[in-house]
Amino acid sequence: MRNRRGIVLATVAVIGVAAIWIATALVQVAAVTVSASDLDMRRGNQLLRLESALSVLLGRMADQRGDCAAGLSLELPKQVTLWTEGDWVVVARLVADDQTDAVLQPEAARLDANTADQEALGRIDGIDDDAALAIIKARTAAKGGQLIDHRAVLAAAGLDLDAPAADMLTVLAHEPIARPGCIVVEPWSDELASEVQRELGDEALAVLGSLPEGTPEDFAMRVAAASESPELWGAILAGTAPAQSGYVSGRIDLAQAPAPILATLPGIDPATAARLVEVRDDLPDDERALLSWPWTQGVLDRAAEAELLSRLTVGAWTWRCTLACGVVPEADLDAALRDVLRYEVVFDVSDETPRIASLRRVLLVPEHIGVIPLPQRDEDEDDEDRVEPAVEGVVEPSAGDARIDDEPLDPDDPDPDEQPQATVEDPRLGRWR
Repeated sequence: MRNRRGIVLATVAVIGVAAIWIATALVQVAAVTVSASDLDMRRGNQLLRLESALSVLLGRMADQRGDCAAGLSLELPKQVTLWTEGDWVVVARLVADDQTDAVLQPEAARLDANTADQEALGRIDGIDDDAALAIIKARTAAKGGQLIDHRAVLAAAGLDLDAPAADMLTVLAHEPIARPGCIVVEPWSDELASEVQRELGDEALAVLGSLPEGTPEDFAMRVAAASESPELWGAILAGTAPAQSGYVSGRIDLAQAPAPILATLPGIDPATAARLVEVRDDLPDDERALLSWPWTQGVLDRAAEAELLSRLTVGAWTWRCTLACGVVPEADLDAALRDVLRYEVVFDVSDETPRIASLRRVLLVPEHIGVIPLPQRDEDEDDEDRVEPAVEGVVEPSAGDARIDDEPLDPDDPDPDEQPQATVEDPRLGRWR
């Protein structure tokens, strides 16, 4: 009898312990489910902040698209207010450069690693001949013969994102062949001749009417060779284009590039590059917008035209910035951001509809989440259906924590987010088109 009672008590105890264990496990599962749901909601909210900020900034850049052809720097506010959440305000801040205080950096003021030769790459501080050759081999082996991410360029050269060369190289510098307001002169016709004579004069008409056939890439050289003076060919190039559509990659912006980048060009040594920057800073905007000013100002001689005109441009059409999205107290809009995420963004305004050419999460903690896909606006979307967040005052960004960036990409690893390579007619690079 006692044995049976002991067995019953033991069984009851086991069942009770099992019930407690099951209940505890169910509570833990429920907690994990709630936690995962909260995490998904938080990530969705953060992505909504990012998309709203990009929508505002793309609109601002579209309004300034005409300034690109004039060689001017684009301007964005250092802070935009997106919406209010109770006592908190969701804001987006553009982190200013420590030296220039600018929030936008032109990609055309960097050296394009997809088009530069070994000699030009070797002139970049921190890149020796072996590293330059490694970059060329990596781009040759890449799909389409081009690297789509400048991190892959750095990885090929054995450099990291903190290396000085990281801020001097790009794969995203391109421009439209036909700039806003230009007369498209090829193929030549009697109607075009009348328009050129009316807008640019008889001398320009004589030059353009006598041009030999060629490609859009050599148009500037053909015009300069047929012109009597840099003043004439400078005016012609400022007002004409060789084709209605298409893009040209890899040209260095004469209006924005620093001396070390100008010194990568053939025939330009560091002293000449420094002189170019010195003269450029004293020029009025209308003269700086002409590709011919280094010759009209006597910094370069006409013998350099043939080598340089295919490598130079005036105007930047892709711009890089660091964007921080977070919240601040409603009563203190210049407070430090909370719940903050940072992104490195490259804006592309080379087309009438601006786009995001590159988007990379800049980590404040050592973790990697990969590339966040950003849906693009449908071209036929009605503007009346768009809801633009409010844009308010400018606020200086506060100092943030030291950043820890994503690891550089290995050019040999497949990228799950990689889009098909651009065609010859559209050589622009970028993940979102």
